[in-house]
Amino acid sequence: MKQKWVFTSMRMLLLLAVMALQASAVVQHDFTINGHAASLQVPDNPQAHKPWLWRARFPNNQSAVNTAMLNNGAYVGYVDVANLYGNDEAVATWDAYYAYVLATYGFSPQPAMYQGDGYGIRG
Repeated sequence: MKQKWVFTSMRMLLLLAVMALQASAVVQHDFTINGHAASLQVPDNPQAHKPWLWRARFPNNQSAVNTAMLNNGAYVGYVDVANLYGNDEAVATWDAYYAYVLATYGFSPQPAMYQGDGYGIRG
């Protein structure tokens, strides 16, 4: 069973790498939310329902994920709440970011969340 999972994972990585090669210049909006740096990457051809990926941490780590999402018409967003460890300020900042991007860009209310490689908030 593990071999099948490894094979599927390798196929996904290959797909992401190929999609990354098709990347075009990324338009990125930088702004602040509650005094924290925030960004939003805009796809060249956004989908009508405006899907988006919310990066929990390390916004450029494993950038093939961002590229794949952008190439498929999804936005990629991030707000920096590093070293707040999920405290009240971090939660309030995420809530403010979420409200801002929904009101400003008309995003789908259900983002895909990407933690990265295990350095985000853990339960």
